[in-house]
Amino acid sequence: MQPVTILLVDDDASVLQVFQHVPTDAGFEVHTVSDGRKAIHIIWAPPIRPGKG
Repeated sequence: MQPVTILLVDDDASVLQVFQHVPTDAGFEVHTVSDGRKAIHIIWAPPIRPGKG
């Protein structure tokens, strides 16, 4: 089963640090970005699957 991935987006790095800990500690995979354009790029990019390259 694939881990659930959460994307946190905020332009304040300290906010990202604070809010990243809770889901990470709960076992979620967390990605953080500080820019809306980067977030959209991540959302629309095809997923990377291990062993498929």
